Amino acid sequence: MSIRKKSTNELSNPSAISDVERAQNEEYMGHMASIVEFSEDAIYSQSLDGIIKSWNKGAEKMFGYTTKQAVGKPISLLIPKGYLKEERKIFLRISNNETINSYETVRKKKKGEHFFISLTVSPIKDHLGTIIGVSKIARDISASKKAEAELMESNNELAIQNKEKEKRESELIIANKELAYQIEEKKKRADELAVANKELAFQNKEKEKRADELIIANIELAYQIEEKKKKAAELVILNKKLALKNKEKEKKESELIIVNTELAYQIAEKEKAAAELGVVNRKLALQNKETEKRESELIIANKELAFQIEEKKKKGADLVIAHRKLASQNKETEKRESELIIANKELAHQILEKEKLSAELTIINRELADYKYAMDESSIIAITDPKGIIKHVNDNFFKISKYSREELIGQDLRIINSGYHPKDYIRNLWKTMANGEIWKGEFRNKAKDKTFYWEDITVIPFLDGQGKPYQYAAIRFDITERKEAERKLKEHLQVLEYQNTQLNDFCYIISHNLRGPLVNISMLVDYIEDSEDEGEQREMVKKMRPVVNKINETFDELVESLQVKHNLKIKYDKLDLKLYFEKTLTLLEREITSSHAEIHINISETPVVNFPKKYMKSILFNLISNSLKFKSPDQKPIIKINSKRIKDRIVLSITDNGLGIDLKMHKKDVFKIRKVFHEHPDARGFGLFMIKTQIEAMGGKIWVESTPDKGSTFFVEFINQPL
Repeated sequence: MSIRKKSTNELSNPSAISDVERAQNEEYMGHMASIVEFSEDAIYSQSLDGIIKSWNKGAEKMFGYTTKQAVGKPISLLIPKGYLKEERKIFLRISNNETINSYETVRKKKKGEHFFISLTVSPIKDHLGTIIGVSKIARDISASKKAEAELMESNNELAIQNKEKEKRESELIIANKELAYQIEEKKKRADELAVANKELAFQNKEKEKRADELIIANIELAYQIEEKKKKAAELVILNKKLALKNKEKEKKESELIIVNTELAYQIAEKEKAAAELGVVNRKLALQNKETEKRESELIIANKELAFQIEEKKKKGADLVIAHRKLASQNKETEKRESELIIANKELAHQILEKEKLSAELTIINRELADYKYAMDESSIIAITDPKGIIKHVNDNFFKISKYSREELIGQDLRIINSGYHPKDYIRNLWKTMANGEIWKGEFRNKAKDKTFYWEDITVIPFLDGQGKPYQYAAIRFDITERKEAERKLKEHLQVLEYQNTQLNDFCYIISHNLRGPLVNISMLVDYIEDSEDEGEQREMVKKMRPVVNKINETFDELVESLQVKHNLKIKYDKLDLKLYFEKTLTLLEREITSSHAEIHINISETPVVNFPKKYMKSILFNLISNSLKFKSPDQKPIIKINSKRIKDRIVLSITDNGLGIDLKMHKKDVFKIRKVFHEHPDARGFGLFMIKTQIEAMGGKIWVESTPDKGSTFFVEFINQPL
């Protein structure tokens, strides 16, 4: 689409300015028509008696009916039997001048398939504000509904699994309560997600402005038609003047005929006189020489008279030629009059056609205005040039981005880029649009106040005559709440999965660590029952004591770890990190002295840590004691302790030069209960499991880097540390 440049005369002419404004308005309405046409959402309208009036390509794709098949058909064509009552309720609300946003319901495709949609319904009004129809925008949400159903099915299966585990784990009552709590939280978040998906309502004042522009455009069109009527009237007056001139010519022609007749009469008289003069001359020939002299003079006079007569004949011939030319001109005038009559009829026909087109254009403009109102109510719209420079945005765009019109128009769209997406994602977006194809996807943007928001975006390219995009229109929907709900749900599912894994680990521990001792006890009991020797029986009872102690020890460890996981109300303490290291080293003074260990501490960057006292003591004691416990036999222990701050996190590292761990073989087992990687009388395989439980209970992390025979470095990350 191109717009002709304005000349100086046009700029000084109010009519020309109105033409330009009208052209700009028509161009904008054309853009809106393209957006409606190419939107992947179904956009259609119906009359008050339920007859479909308009149908875009998105509706064709979604429902399977072509425009020809749908327009003129009842809206019940799209509604399953069980939802007709619901449709009547929607119509009643629209009749009360309500707008319905993101209403979730079910519709029917051409092949009979039922599917879920999110429906936005708005009333269509005439220029007097009377409701004359209904505009609808439908979005297919079958995929999200299917995902919800799958999620619910997964949750139900998970709940069944949890109940089965509860039957086997009666001794783990606390763990089961925690699992039940997490399941309840999961359901709550799923409900929040459903609510979030339904709460998509937007406002827009742009409607009133565009409606005013449409009224002005219609007034301008009426003005142009009136001007054409005036010109037609002037043409009629001009035709009357031309007819009057033709009558004048006819009058002059009549006068010319009279003159010619008179001239012919005079010539006849002169010829008669000449004849009489010949008679006289013959008489005079008989007279004397004096008479001959006069006769000679008379002959000369006659010759002169004959010359004059000849001249008059020539003039008579010229008058005949002039008369013929006048007749030809009159025929040409009659031909032009006929052509003018035909032209007047054609002009009248064109005026009637333009009036008809104007009426149709008014209806189309009204429908487009209604579509635009519906789009603006439910969408965030932006139009840019091929380089991404913003040309137009609606009120919802200002609202979500928190920028004003002056701050956005003329700016690069990257003003709201959050930098979240990888370059390949952006490159694919622009490549798709540059090829003239519609791009659809999700995007995280940044508002003026530095907050982030998510949008579901459909970008429609507008193509020139060569098939190249000259601008882009983006239809956006705010999905921030849905993305946040998805994120929280994902986190809860991960936590639940982690806790289920731990629960399985507990079951494994119970199965493998208690089965052996219980079998031993069972065998000893059988032996005691079969033996009649009291001495042997007492000996068997003595052998049962260490087995029972082992069982008690295992239960104590499990209970301790469960208490950590369930102590959700434990408070943070403001700890002097240097002081806690000193206390730990005091407890390990004997081991440090006997091994001649060197310990280097550099924690000046993080003198204070927010963390529960009890957990900090356990973490420091276990990590340092392990470095001393699993020292290299060939060299004295050297332990280096460092800390650093990364924004609101503190990372503590403890490095030793001990035996190390073969992570290629044992990486997954490092922090599991009852896992020991080196022989030592005090090794129980519980310390690392316990401190990992404590750290993760507070939202932190622990990991290890290790090389056999060279040593290990354990890292602990503490979160939510005040800056």
